[in-house]
Amino acid sequence: MPKYHRLSEAQLNNLNFEFAQFLAALGIDKREWTALKDKEDSKIDLLLDKFSDVVWEKLFDEASYLEFISSDKAFLLHAKEKTIKLIVVECNSSSIDMRNKADWEWIFRNLKHPDLNFYTSEKKYDEERNLVLYDHFKKGAEITKGKLFCLWEPILKDSIK
Repeated sequence: MPKYHRLSEAQLNNLNFEFAQFLAALGIDKREWTALKDKEDSKIDLLLDKFSDVVWEKLFDEASYLEFISSDKAFLLHAKEKTIKLIVVECNSSSIDMRNKADWEWIFRNLKHPDLNFYTSEKKYDEERNLVLYDHFKKGAEITKGKLFCLWEPILKDSIK
């Protein structure tokens, strides 16, 4: 049973070279792959699921930051080895849309505004780290370089009391 969902056909097509390397590591050459496609759908499904798991594992192994930003909330996550840290920036003003850069500038200039709320937490993973990241990813979080998290972490430590 796969840990993650199977990559889409478009995603698999973009990873054609990597998939060929995966098959070669399993001792499957182009001729054997063609024969499998013609006769053994269940084995093909198994190989595609295994390859997808390898790709997802590598992606989440390398991921350190995730973000989910809506019009009124930003969930900024830092995925460490044993814990995950969360920063939530919430704005209760309908005139601010956190998906717009200009509105972030307003938030940074008005940290003490009553429409702004900030929350932080850190906890140990309830399950395997990569499965937690995958769950956030399935819910719409994007893997990032952590620019917003790294901006907010010192601000919340030092400025918001």
